Amino acid sequence: MLEALLCEPRIEPMPVCPKEMVKEIRRAVEHRQKRVLVSGGDGTIALVAAILAGKNTELAVIPGGTLNHFARRTGIPIEPAEAVHLALTGKAQPVDVGYVNDTLFINTSSVGAYPTFVKSRKHLEHRMHYYPASIIAGLRRLWRFRSVKIKLAGRVLRTPLVFIGVGERELRIPVFGQMKEAGQRGLHLLAVDCDSRLKVLLLVIKSVFCGIDPMQNEM
Repeated sequence: MLEALLCEPRIEPMPVCPKEMVKEIRRAVEHRQKRVLVSGGDGTIALVAAILAGKNTELAVIPGGTLNHFARRTGIPIEPAEAVHLALTGKAQPVDVGYVNDTLFINTSSVGAYPTFVKSRKHLEHRMHYYPASIIAGLRRLWRFRSVKIKLAGRVLRTPLVFIGVGERELRIPVFGQMKEAGQRGLHLLAVDCDSRLKVLLLVIKSVFCGIDPMQNEM
């Protein structure tokens, strides 16, 4: 990736830490720079997008993370040379984002079981493949079941998680939470109405073998 940037004479690379990067991006906005190129993962992109949202300075992305969800969602090439070419020649397009408590997110935002599930899965992936890590992480979260009471659309329910995704999301396991191909735009909010381990287990089994209809009562 660095080689692709260094070989392009129209780019002046500037390696900075996150704190300094924020200052540099704000300086670019103040100087009315047309476009800034950022290389990094989804966390880095979200940090920069929060500064540029609503501004005239455009954001170009050179994917440099592990999964690069934002790049895949928006059609940005994962291969560095192709991404650099698009960053320098492509026309800027608007993209959907979301806000939680004034904090911008570009992919998903969640509380409850899902973020702890992701942390467990990442820890297990050092020793096994993605899918067995996902299954074991899911079983751990089920064993340590916790739920909270929320009010949603005038209804009070107990749920182990609240999940919001930018764009329509898959509801089948093991691709739960991933972007749905040809899905609808907008924010996809998921709150599972389950107040016990048994109900969660039945819902997981149903999703594995049948998928989940978002219009059913469980959602």
